[in-house]
Amino acid sequence: MKNNLLYILLLSLLGANGCEVFTIKGKKIEIEKSIEQTQTTPVGVATILINELNDNNVFAAAELMAKEDGTLYSASEKYSKSSELSRLKRFIANSEITQCIVDTLETDYRVTFEFNYSKQAVFDTKLINNLYYVTKFSQKTK
Repeated sequence: MKNNLLYILLLSLLGANGCEVFTIKGKKIEIEKSIEQTQTTPVGVATILINELNDNNVFAAAELMAKEDGTLYSASEKYSKSSELSRLKRFIANSEITQCIVDTLETDYRVTFEFNYSKQAVFDTKLINNLYYVTKFSQKTK
């Protein structure tokens, strides 16, 4: 009888503290989303433009710009875009991209990047000769 009482007591203790006796540990799986930096996708060309601005290379960023009608800018037109791109550069200022949204506009794409949960930059892109170019951009604060 004493042994039965001891077994019942031992089993009830193990049952009450069962979660603490046996613990299973696992690794947390994190999926890191990376954006392919290529001019063959709308998101890629916008990312390249942002990276060029963060590297203080405004004139290389101007090379990724085109007119809304699908023609590329001449050298003097690219130079005139440098002041607008410099303003965008100061707006972004090495901020972290916290969200990316892609919308379809008939044949073009609109890429919206959110920076530090407080600022947004919107890029309209167009496919010209199998490469995407930014045709228009804007910025706004939430």
